[in-house]
Amino acid sequence: MQSRAVSYLSIVLAGGYREQIGTAFVECHPMEMRLHPAGEEHAHVIGSFGARCMVVDLSSEWDESVNLIVTRLRQPLLVRAPGCWPLGIVADHSLSADCYRATLESWAAGLLDICERQARVQRGADRSPGVRRVVAAIDERLNQRLTLVGLAHEAGLHPTHFARSFRSLTGYTVGEYIRQRRVARAQQMFVTQSSFTLSRVALESGFFDHAHLTRSFRRLVGVSPSEYRSLLVQKGIVIRA
Repeated sequence: MQSRAVSYLSIVLAGGYREQIGTAFVECHPMEMRLHPAGEEHAHVIGSFGARCMVVDLSSEWDESVNLIVTRLRQPLLVRAPGCWPLGIVADHSLSADCYRATLESWAAGLLDICERQARVQRGADRSPGVRRVVAAIDERLNQRLTLVGLAHEAGLHPTHFARSFRSLTGYTVGEYIRQRRVARAQQMFVTQSSFTLSRVALESGFFDHAHLTRSFRRLVGVSPSEYRSLLVQKGIVIRA
């Protein structure tokens, strides 16, 4: 077992690993993030492809927020975030040290907000089991047609009630959540399926075509899929087929 004196975020860029926290086990895959409170004891088993991670240490001023998020949960927090990891920050060496630090701090604040949203989903499992079940199932069906009416029916709720409960639980509308999860799936595929064409990535992640993917990707990530792919290659963050 190991631990660190500071709270930190660990984002899997390539490969993956299995993590043990107490008696719990968590599988960590590309473009997923773990929030570790200061002093948390854990152990890693690295996968056959190895693992490459970005670690963001959080200053002590974040400890209260981190502990509040973690102590409300009954299990370790793994964020299959609505994607949009801004890897351009890592590659932008034109920023001054102060500007770079401020940018990372702003990014860390955004990541903690994502953690809080995910924690809200986990905490709400008992209160909204139908909605929680649908949220958990969305990732398995991103390449299918998903509608508010259809998802509400699966949850056993009226669409209006479902939409309100979904937003309360996740912090996103149904459309926003699905769109961001699809972009996250595309980001993951750019790492793990580097030989796939842009059109195939679009279809596999649930977009109508590559133009639809490009619009959503640019809006959420800040660069086009092609630019993002080039950045991954430059940083060596790809798994060759």
